[in-house]
Amino acid sequence: MPEFIEKAGLILKRGLTREITKTVNVRPKLTEIIDSVNEIIIAAEKENNQKLFIIVDGLDRHDLVTALDMFSSSLLTELSCHIIYAIPIALRYSPNFRQPMESFQKCLDLNNPPVFECDNNLCPTNNPDHIGRQTLVNIINKRLDSLGYDYQGLFTPDALELICEKSGGVIRDLVRLARTACEIGLRKRLKLVDLDTAKSAVQEVRREYNLDDYQYPEIHSVHITGKLTSKTHSLPQKGEFIICDELLQNKLVLGYYNSRQKSWFDINPILIEDLQRWQEANNFL
Repeated sequence: MPEFIEKAGLILKRGLTREITKTVNVRPKLTEIIDSVNEIIIAAEKENNQKLFIIVDGLDRHDLVTALDMFSSSLLTELSCHIIYAIPIALRYSPNFRQPMESFQKCLDLNNPPVFECDNNLCPTNNPDHIGRQTLVNIINKRLDSLGYDYQGLFTPDALELICEKSGGVIRDLVRLARTACEIGLRKRLKLVDLDTAKSAVQEVRREYNLDDYQYPEIHSVHITGKLTSKTHSLPQKGEFIICDELLQNKLVLGYYNSRQKSWFDINPILIEDLQRWQEANNFL
């Protein structure tokens, strides 16, 4: 099985590497690539006497243009086994993905636990979502429990509350904020991660996000309405693109579901102070 995965990975890489597509025309070779992978799949299933099921992670980290190109390719849909692909959240909601999405059986969402509630019209509110936040608290506590008794209660309740809120429900960011807070606490030789340490961690992680002037009006609109827009912007290096696709891809805006499984959107909470400063400067407050 490890040999199968290595061979399949090399062949798939051949078909998807952009450098190759720039120098040779891969399209006529696509059928050959698919046939080769399917032969490997058949051999692997025969050897193990069971059907093959593959989960492909990491494709959600590609930019929207590359991801759209990949998931429009028959290379991902004509393989003779069950496969789950991780895709960028911006691609999931992009109008450009509507037709390619029909080639896949289902497109499912891994929901972010909401840290704020929405109202009956799916508009964001300032009311904490206690169920979502408790889910995040449980994740941190279970990780601490795995380290042993000495690490239980490492975070003060208000520090943990802030970390959960500013993560926006994104698990990767939750862990990053908690880890950063622990590193700051270690540097300061603290026994507990308190609220001030958590605030310092939020400020440190916040520097990883970049906001441009043209993005603020759309972030403001999403924060007010809970809905994405289809407004576009043009940049020399990117051409014309839908701003909200970019906001989702860069986690400047996050998607959620309410109890009735209706989707709604809001600004990443770690950026709320930036939006408030922009609103005040533009007389929106």
